[in-house]
Amino acid sequence: MSNKIEYKIILVGNTNVGKTSLFRKILGEEFLQKNISTIGVDQKTFYTNLKIDNKEGKKENREFEIKLYDTAGEEKFRALTKSFFNGANGIFLIYDVTERNSFEQVSEWLNNLKDDLGDPKEAKYVIILIGNKIDLVKDNIKEQAVESYEASDKCEESGFYWGGELSAKTFNEEQLKEKINEYILQIYKKVGANKHGQQKSKNISNNKKKGRKFC
Repeated sequence: MSNKIEYKIILVGNTNVGKTSLFRKILGEEFLQKNISTIGVDQKTFYTNLKIDNKEGKKENREFEIKLYDTAGEEKFRALTKSFFNGANGIFLIYDVTERNSFEQVSEWLNNLKDDLGDPKEAKYVIILIGNKIDLVKDNIKEQAVESYEASDKCEESGFYWGGELSAKTFNEEQLKEKINEYILQIYKKVGANKHGQQKSKNISNNKKKGRKFC
């Protein structure tokens, strides 16, 4: 028997911001220097354990089953990928810290999400804004086009959670695991175990074989 909490999390953002690289890295797969652009949607499942507060206010260890969706950023695929937003508990909204346009498009993504899921300030889901490709700045390959305070201010203004800056390329397993678990906890704080975030009290050993432990 198992008692899991299940969430649906979707990666969105402009094309070439590194969604697929992050998707693969979360699943423990190898970083590829050149990814093939996602066509439509790719979905995989991973599992992670987190300490959360129970009804008595004490910490308890719980296992989370995360259905992770990688979506295409190209305009021609957006009508298709929007159909997958329904029931999402978390949205990882990703931009490239070296490409200003990918950050400026965040407002457009927000409008699309509001149309499908409601205002994030009121609805039962969490948007987490993430700046990717910080390695390009640290390695002096490109200049930083979006300062972290701008992204933080955007989150405060729009009702997002600021997830900080990371690198799908250079972050190691523990660094990325810490970040992703932080994001999942933020979702739990708002969503709890409602809807897709329901507790699962059944034997899912057959399903688990198809999923992955985090990283």
